[in-house]
Amino acid sequence: MDRRQFLTSSSLLLGATSFSGLSWANLNSSDSGNSRVSKAQFSALNIPSPIAHIQAPGGQNVAVPMQAQIIRQYNESVYVWFETESLLRVYSQNGEALSQVQLPTSSLRDFALDSSGYIYLLESGKHEITWISAQGDILGTIGSFGLDMSEQLNGPRSLTVDSQGNVHVLNSGSRTVKVFNAQGVFLNEYGQSRWLNERQLHSVDGESLITVSGGSMQNNHWQFSLDGQLVSSQ
Repeated sequence: MDRRQFLTSSSLLLGATSFSGLSWANLNSSDSGNSRVSKAQFSALNIPSPIAHIQAPGGQNVAVPMQAQIIRQYNESVYVWFETESLLRVYSQNGEALSQVQLPTSSLRDFALDSSGYIYLLESGKHEITWISAQGDILGTIGSFGLDMSEQLNGPRSLTVDSQGNVHVLNSGSRTVKVFNAQGVFLNEYGQSRWLNERQLHSVDGESLITVSGGSMQNNHWQFSLDGQLVSSQ
């Protein structure tokens, strides 16, 4: 199916299908609308992993559990992209598999949902955002590669969708967060003056407040209002 010759099986690792006493509300209790679920939190939920069958050099089939790379919580459901899969898996708050969304790629850097269920994809190595429906249909793209114009992207790293439906893209080339509306029109950018050159910027999250995480241990956080004003930093 892909460059690593992964053949995804419908079989799953044995494991509990409930959250083992971990409250769903504990995943993201922030009132800023953060949607990211850490790998440690996801592991505690005991959601079974899909199996990839890899053909070893000797010809034998080796079963390997696929790793969850991007996990986000929306509307009391958890959306998971497992490495090399060209789909998102959707689970209920009880760990039950609900649905799958077919993707136009098997190499994601990030994804985010808006309040209508539309999905925004950041594909590895690309300098644009792909907008798809909940059924996986491509609806359009946002941004294009470039260095000279504010609406251009060079090195987009992470994205989130705010409560107004605007897409915030953490762009490593400009060291800013660039904001587009749902139609792909560039609105503004913010953040550059807040980050020293040696700081590493990793991800962006949030709906009512936008949180940028960075630092070598990802332990630095900057919160911005939706219009790009710094609210807090730590």
